[in-house]
Formats: sequence, C-alpha cells, structure tokens
Amino acid sequence: MKKRILVFILCVGVLGSTIGMPLASAATHPIQPLWSNLQSIALSMSRSNNVVTSSSTVIGEPGTTRITASFTLERWENNRYQQVDTWSASSNSAALLNTRTTSNCPAGTYRLRVTVTVTRNGTTETVPDSLVRVL
Repeated sequence: MKKRILVFILCVGVLGSTIGMPLASAATHPIQPLWSNLQSIALSMSRSNNVVTSSSTVIGEPGTTRITASFTLERWENNRYQQVDTWSASSNSAALLNTRTTSNCPAGTYRLRVTVTVTRNGTTETVPDSLVRVL
C-alpha cells in the first residue's frame, strides 16, 4: 500500500513539473505578434458561370502609409498548379480592398496567392498568404 501511494505521489510530481515547465517558459517568453505592420489579411474566392471572383482585404496597423500586393490565381491541373491570372494592387492608406474577376475558369481546385508589402513608420514588412478552394 505504501509503495502505491509513493508511486502515485511520484507520478503526480513528475506530471506536475512537466506541465509546469511550458507555463514557466511562456511567462519568461511572451507570445509575439505574427506581424509587426499588418493586422490582417482576408482572402476569398467564388465561381459562377466560369468566372472566378477573387477578393482580398488587407488591414495595416495604425500608422500604415502604403500597402502593395501582388496576386496570382492558379488552377490545379496535371498534378501541379498552373497560372491562370496575375495582378497587382496598392493603397496609400492602412487598408487595401481588392476584387478581381477572371473569365474562362472551369470547375476545379484553385489557389489564390498574395504577397503583401506594408510600409509603416518608415519600415516595410512583406507577408505571403494563400487560399485553396474547390470551385
């Protein structure tokens, strides 16, 4: 009986110290934001009558003076993504809203890729993002 109690106490002690280590580590190393100059990127795609509509909303942190974005729409074909359309957009404010329609798009799997560059307080930050959808 004493051995079982001792084993139980040892197991609880080991488990407690294992669980406690990440918590202590998190306290000394707080979680950093993903981006410095960028609040969010939201991408969406839809398809109707062989037309793909690609939309994006990019929001910079307060103080953002310029946002530029390069987009690529690709379709999964022959075991790889084939480029369908490319375009760019820019804004001299903290928000960039963009919508693009691309014709002659049959049903399939599409990927929308974007590379965003945000300028804020004299520094630039480049962030890639993508969205894959079966349309």
